[in-house]
Amino acid sequence: GVQTCALPIFSVYIKKSPFKSTDNVSLLLKYCKGDTNFLENLPGLPLLVTQDNQLRAFSTTDPKFLSRHHSILPQCRELFVHERLRIHIFGDVKSQESSVFRRFGVQDFATNLNRCLPSEFFTGDDYVRWCPTQESVPSKRWVQGVWNFLYEETNYVLKKMEQTERERSTSAKHEGEIKRIQRILQPLSKWSILPCIETRQMTSRRGSIVETPEHCLVPLSLAQSVLDFTCYDENSKPLVEALRRLNLAEVNYTILRPDSCSLARKLVTSLKTPESLLKCFEQKLKKTPNAFEGKLKSSECRTILKCFSDSVNRLEERDKTVLKGLPFYQATHGKLTSVGSAEVCVLPIDIPRKEMDTLGLRRKVTFLEASRSLAPLFQFLEF
Repeated sequence: GVQTCALPIFSVYIKKSPFKSTDNVSLLLKYCKGDTNFLENLPGLPLLVTQDNQLRAFSTTDPKFLSRHHSILPQCRELFVHERLRIHIFGDVKSQESSVFRRFGVQDFATNLNRCLPSEFFTGDDYVRWCPTQESVPSKRWVQGVWNFLYEETNYVLKKMEQTERERSTSAKHEGEIKRIQRILQPLSKWSILPCIETRQMTSRRGSIVETPEHCLVPLSLAQSVLDFTCYDENSKPLVEALRRLNLAEVNYTILRPDSCSLARKLVTSLKTPESLLKCFEQKLKKTPNAFEGKLKSSECRTILKCFSDSVNRLEERDKTVLKGLPFYQATHGKLTSVGSAEVCVLPIDIPRKEMDTLGLRRKVTFLEASRSLAPLFQFLEF
């Protein structure tokens, strides 16, 4: 019977134990599993092999994770049931409910991540430069594994939430899916784990400006400062081309697998949510205040501003500061400018432009060209 096994209850390397291998422990557990009360009798039974190849006792005070995602915490193998036991002995639903096992969730991953990921990836306020070909964590394979885990876990938690709502009939208080996902992933908000590519300007030895794509990992709290250009229609092509000229950060989907790409898309900015484009601009300008100077033609600036003008009902009061700081406004003197905190006056076409620059400097007023397509935006900005 299960209770007659009398083996030492301390941790020992499996090869130095009487069993010599995980396969032999698995064989014995398979025999023990024939007992009707197998799961109930597991606590105290010294037949648990963890992913670090240590033989231990099953414990309700120190339950182990029954999860296939142990590779994303390579320094924490002692926390996970060995995958051979997980697959061959404890792969059924009933086993997962045993008190000697724990479900591996986002909070558990976040709690132990500092043991595996260097501290420079815990920032919350900036991107971290990264080399996908590096062998140490965070490698490309590790990032893929993390997003596979997050995709599975968010799906699991979302289904549980929906099930609870149905049981309690609380669907009237329905919270948007994206908000829920953000809440599920909140414990990871300061960890840089989202892969992106950001084009940076470098000065070559000859003194010329060279644009170089750079791999970065982005903290989830800044996910909305990263763009997704994978889905847009022909009408949006001029907007996409204008935005790409600004060298904003874009999600690097080549790092992720197809399933987890769908999760990343829900966290970042797309053309479907124009108001969130401001997060991309804000992050870029925070690092490089003159990042957009001289980048765009007047028509391209108008295209970007029209995007905000068309969705002005989705803008908020706090968005005004970022919008006014964009150097995309056509001044009456012919140049593109930002308006900042200056007083602004939009001049109708029939008013003469002569000496308006001098008047503007004297009165500290910025004169902008009127535009019918930008009228809703100008009204929102109180120009």
